[in-house]
Parts: sequence; C-alpha cells; structure tokens
Amino acid sequence: MKQLKDHEAFETSSLIGHSARVYALYYKDGLLCTDQHNLLTYHKTIISNELKFLPFLGLESEVKNEIDEHQKLNDGGINANLKGSDDLSAKLWDVSTGQCIYGIQTHTCAAVKFDEQKLVTGSFDNTVACWEWSSGARTQHFRGHTGAVFSVDYNDELDLLVSGSADFTVKVWALSTGTCLNTLTGHTEWVTKVVLQKCKVKSLLHSPGDHILLSADKYEIKIWPIGREINCKCLKTLSVSEDRSICLQPRLHFDGKYIVCSSALGLYQWDFASYDILRVIKTPELANLSLLGFGDIFALLFDNRYLYIMDLRTENLISRWPLPEYRKSKRGSSFLAGEMSWLNGLDGQNDMGLVFATSMPDHSIHLVLWKEHG
Repeated sequence: MKQLKDHEAFETSSLIGHSARVYALYYKDGLLCTDQHNLLTYHKTIISNELKFLPFLGLESEVKNEIDEHQKLNDGGINANLKGSDDLSAKLWDVSTGQCIYGIQTHTCAAVKFDEQKLVTGSFDNTVACWEWSSGARTQHFRGHTGAVFSVDYNDELDLLVSGSADFTVKVWALSTGTCLNTLTGHTEWVTKVVLQKCKVKSLLHSPGDHILLSADKYEIKIWPIGREINCKCLKTLSVSEDRSICLQPRLHFDGKYIVCSSALGLYQWDFASYDILRVIKTPELANLSLLGFGDIFALLFDNRYLYIMDLRTENLISRWPLPEYRKSKRGSSFLAGEMSWLNGLDGQNDMGLVFATSMPDHSIHLVLWKEHG
C-alpha cells in the first residue's frame, strides 16, 4: 500500500517488433498471443491482432476507414499479394519460456477472445470466426451480421457464442455448429460490448447460477436472459441519462453481483439484484477517466496521461503512473487491464504480473507491470 501511495509499485516495459497496427488486445493467464517475434516475457496474457495502420479519427471514422481498407484488400490482385502476411496473423506464446506455441492466419479483427484450444475473432468483414490453434484451421464461420462485429464472448459449457455489431444487434450462436439461434434487437446504436456471465444474486427476474447476457452501446446497457428461445425479451435497460445527453465509456465491469460503468458524470455502480444504482462516484478528476477494473477495495482507471488507482473506501485517487502518448480506441479494444485480483485487496501474493497494456503509434505494446515485490 505504501508503494502505491509513493508511486513506486510499478515498472514499464514494451513489446517491440510489430510492423503494423496492433488493434485488438485480450488478456488471459498463462499465454500471450501476438503477431511478431521480438517479445519480452512476463507472467500473464495478452492477445493482439494486427491491422494496417490508420490514424485515429474518432469511432465512426475509425471503423469506416478500417472497413474501407478491408474492402480494398479483397479487390482483385491486392488480396493475393497480402494473403499469408503477418498483418492478418495471430500467434500464441508461452510467456514463461518465450516459445511460440501456435501461429495462424486470421481475418481483419476488431475483437478477440481465446483459450488454449481456440481463438474467436469478430471482424470488420461482418463475421465471427473460430480458429483451432493446433492446426490453424477455421473451424466455424458465423455469418449473419450486416455490420462490423465489435465484441464477442462465448461459453463452452452452454455451447453458446454471442456477438455485438455495428448493425445494432446482438446475435446468439451455437458455438459448435455456427448456427444463429437468436437475434436480439432494441439497441439504436452500435453494440460495442457483450458479456456472458453467471448470475450470483437472486431477484424476481433471475436466480443464482442463471447465465446472463449484457450488451452495451454508447448510451445504454441491456440485460438479457440467455436461452435458445427465439422471442427473447430484454429484462432491463440501464442508462445514466434519460435524454441520452451522457455517453457511457466502452469498458464494462460485471461480476454477477454488480454492474459498473464510467461516464462523464462519474462511476456508476448498479446492484444486479434490484437494478438500483448503489453508488455514483463523482469527483472532478473522474470527468475524463475511463474504467479498466473495479474490485472491493480498488478501482483502476486511466486517461491520456496517467494510470490511476482509486481507493473505493474513501473514493480518493491514491496513486498514478505516467503513460506515454498512445492510440486510445473509443471502442476500448486497444487497451486492457491485466491481473485484477488485487483490486479486491492486496494480500502480499497478488501484486505481480501485468497491470495495464496498450498499443502504441509505433506498433509496439506498452506494458505497466508490478515490480517484483510491488
């Protein structure tokens, strides 16, 4: 705790070697997925997928340019020249040894999630794909969206995959067959985040153990029961302003008990049992901060200059760490938090590994890590 307050708990490093834009990141313990070979080893996981560099122009222009670029790549002659290039590849690394375990060719990724067997990608080509690490084969191709796919999540136990798209819909798919089971409508903006999570509290609408789907656009968070019924009804819609004057940040925290999201008004925490707002943390410093992680004791936030730690017991910012100038995607795809168990309290064992990662204009990945004895 003293090191946090004295701003001495972290150190920085970089992953050098990317030759094109690092566009989507995903973190999972034990493995590192990226496109290039010159990597620095640490103890957790990032996944990244490269796209050809385009300058940041805001969310709408950013995605339009990426879609235009994807269409150019598929024009006659160009696709043949780029096929098999590193710009559209993903590699899985064992970070304890620095060994590359797998490398596969993918498509233009806007969102990624993986486990040790497979990689799931959402693309600017309006599709979702599932890839097998061991063979590099695409095992499923999920077609049906009419806009770029910005977010994906899946659950092997349920054999379900969900995707959120620029076509304002959420689709529910059979993970093993690629069949579209349901299309959820009601959003009036691009769906930039979907989350599958098991409920941990009881209410009139759900019980502990029920699987719940959250979908978010820039104004609303919608809560859905996850099932195979065609006429699935939204359980609840959450927002911070009835007149849509306040936008939500793209990062969303849901642990089965609470939903937390940041906005220009501050941090909002909803109780998932009642859907009531439990807490609004409003401070002048929060006006331009984005949420990365939220726990029982600490919250991790950041802006264009610093990484911040808030003590939720006092609602004060107790530490900050400088960040270099980086490319901040408004969809939240180009930055992520690392290990987050320490947000529930430091125990002397969980202050290790990755804290934060983001892609940089020079195509490297900037890392903030705990010092060895943080």
